[in-house]
Amino acid sequence: SADRFIKWNNNNFSCTILNVDRSCLGSPARAGFGGIIRNTFGYYLTGFSGYIQGSSDILYAELYAIYKGLLLAKNMGIDELVCYSDSLHCINLIKGPQVKYNIHAVLI
Repeated sequence: SADRFIKWNNNNFSCTILNVDRSCLGSPARAGFGGIIRNTFGYYLTGFSGYIQGSSDILYAELYAIYKGLLLAKNMGIDELVCYSDSLHCINLIKGPQVKYNIHAVLI
């Protein structure tokens, strides 16, 4: 197959950008997550990763990645941040009305 050139795109945001993702393995149950924080020019500032032993809940893993990324950005003193996630469900939960009875409410 032909080589494909892939390039990071900041989509013209003039602030810091957080990209997050997650992965789940079946047995034994374990979910992994990670993220990267880049400046407006796309240069690496920091990254993080981890796993959640005993859970294969993909939604929880993505929400946890977003939480850890936001916490890291806050601790770095970053005031303006755009967060990219490939989980529309997570974004809708975060942006939507308060869901205090959702199983993941503590992360939303």
